Amino acid sequence: MRKQLRIIALLFALVMLLCACELEGGNDKESTPELIGDDTTLELDGGSGVTTADTTIEAETGEQTETSAAPDDEHIQIIENGKPNYDIIIPENPPQALSEQAVLLNKEIKNATGVSLTIKTDKYKPGEKPDSAVREILIGLTNRPASQRAQSQKATYGKKQYALVTLDGAKLVIYGSDSQMLGAAVIWFADNCVGNTANTGIGYFRLQKDLDHALLEDYLTPSYFISADRPSTVTLTHVMDIKSIGNHMVLQGACTDGEYAYVILENQKETPSVGIIRKIELATWKVVKDSKPLAIDHGNDICYNSKTGQLVVSHNAPDRTKVSFINPDTLELVETIKIGYEIYSITYNPELDRYALGISHGFNFVIVDSNFNYVGKKFHIGQVTGFTKQGMDSDEKYIYFVQSWENCIVVYDWEGNYIKTINFEDKIKHESEAIFHIGRSFYITFNINYNTYGALYRVDIS
Repeated sequence: MRKQLRIIALLFALVMLLCACELEGGNDKESTPELIGDDTTLELDGGSGVTTADTTIEAETGEQTETSAAPDDEHIQIIENGKPNYDIIIPENPPQALSEQAVLLNKEIKNATGVSLTIKTDKYKPGEKPDSAVREILIGLTNRPASQRAQSQKATYGKKQYALVTLDGAKLVIYGSDSQMLGAAVIWFADNCVGNTANTGIGYFRLQKDLDHALLEDYLTPSYFISADRPSTVTLTHVMDIKSIGNHMVLQGACTDGEYAYVILENQKETPSVGIIRKIELATWKVVKDSKPLAIDHGNDICYNSKTGQLVVSHNAPDRTKVSFINPDTLELVETIKIGYEIYSITYNPELDRYALGISHGFNFVIVDSNFNYVGKKFHIGQVTGFTKQGMDSDEKYIYFVQSWENCIVVYDWEGNYIKTINFEDKIKHESEAIFHIGRSFYITFNINYNTYGALYRVDIS
């Protein structure tokens, strides 16, 4: 009996020893860069428990049942049989946005495969050199030659900003010629590689060996960088001051036709108000023309209809049903009509040949055709933020409302579905007024000093 008890005790101890062991995934070759770890919480829009610091973010494997893709000559295996073959490498002392992108990409990889990779900086000890045979995912401009080769592609694209996702030997290179284009590269990789179920499953992640994709800024709009499921980082850059013209002191609506920007300056000392439209050349950001005072009342918003070649002004107060059409060459008023419902803002989508209109006395909006007839629902229910409603903008995918006190952009799709709110009150405290976009960047006007001038800022989302 005692012998049986000793055998049982021995077996129990052996089981406990096995349970205490952990299987740790990692790269199949040793390297000694400085590691990124989990001591400092990153502040991300929307909240996050993601962390990073000077210790290790170790690769993790999930508890799901593993599957695997059959090996073949056309693919590389990022993760194979539940184990990572690659590490993520970022530059030493990276900008916060780059660190966030690496951590969030790693999260998406784990969500798709049940396995996370190890994130390291590119720092090497004295005397060591990068090993071209070590399998790595390089994010940003690292000290690896493959990253340098991606940077040298600038000669190919000239003045255009670009992003690359490409395989260079044992290195998977994710590179952008500026911080926002790096974000575009990460997004493309996450959506088209990590998010492709032909490539990923529990325990595996593979890529085509001929992967080589380039993105040019010319083909991107703000919607590319905006997702309900991902946090947004906002960067503001001052473009120009917009000085008052006599009593026309308050900035209101603004828009662009792709060659010029148009900004309304309201004279609130007259009743009803009148407005001057200022025309600004985008290539130089110089004023080329000011209109005469126009009977456009408050002139709260303005858009450009590329089908008719006219500017369209939403009067807002005192008669919120009025819309005026302006010749962009002469800046003269062509026609004023009443559209049958009260609005405070307006934007035009040339692909759909539709307007979206912000409805007064609330946060709802409506989508109408080019003749201002309802399309689909009579009203779309907007998010009640409690902030001050201002102008609006749109691209092929989303509708954007800028609001002030607190400054934010509220995003919907063209079906009327709420996507997210992007806050940037921490970036600037002045009253935002109007929003439009040129390519991938928003441009937002702010009233800085209500007696003398306002300002135009470029606002980049990544």
